[in-house]
Amino acid sequence: MVTQYYFNFLKIFDGNSTEASVLATLCGSIKRRTFFTSGNEVFIMFTADQNGTDSGFEGVFTFHEDNCHGIINTTGSLVTSPNFPQKYGNFLKCDFVVTVPDKGKVSEINFFKFDLDNKEHCLGDSVKIFDGGKTSTFPSIKLCGSNLPPSFISHSSFVIIRFTSDEAEAGSGFQIQVNFISGLYPSVV
Repeated sequence: MVTQYYFNFLKIFDGNSTEASVLATLCGSIKRRTFFTSGNEVFIMFTADQNGTDSGFEGVFTFHEDNCHGIINTTGSLVTSPNFPQKYGNFLKCDFVVTVPDKGKVSEINFFKFDLDNKEHCLGDSVKIFDGGKTSTFPSIKLCGSNLPPSFISHSSFVIIRFTSDEAEAGSGFQIQVNFISGLYPSVV
């Protein structure tokens, strides 16, 4: 026997069609939620069944300057979480790609301010640093909480700093400075 489920839902896509990544699928009664897209397009699909009538949904759209992604290729560059020093938003995934332009140099990442949600094992909001730039591997370091982390020195000339936030509490975020220093390790070939 096949059971059919009829229901109402709202699906939010991070792009201009249903082919884009799904940011959220919402149904039932939900408190106010905030979602951020990775670009300047969003596709919203509302599906209603034939059973009953509900009040539907209401949404507010605001547009912000994107400081959630970037390429860092200048020594002394500052990187901050969105909205720093005020609280950052929920459901963020920000990638800052560090590329050292000078041969024989590596990245030194210094933390000036750091205030993120502090869940066990950093399962909520976190900053991850991927040395070598492959986000499919385990990060070299994963950080959360409000203790100022020590400086991080990369082994390679390519680093990804990834900031993610969940739906829970938000902090004021972070301020990081990226410097390029003479390599302390042999070059990666």
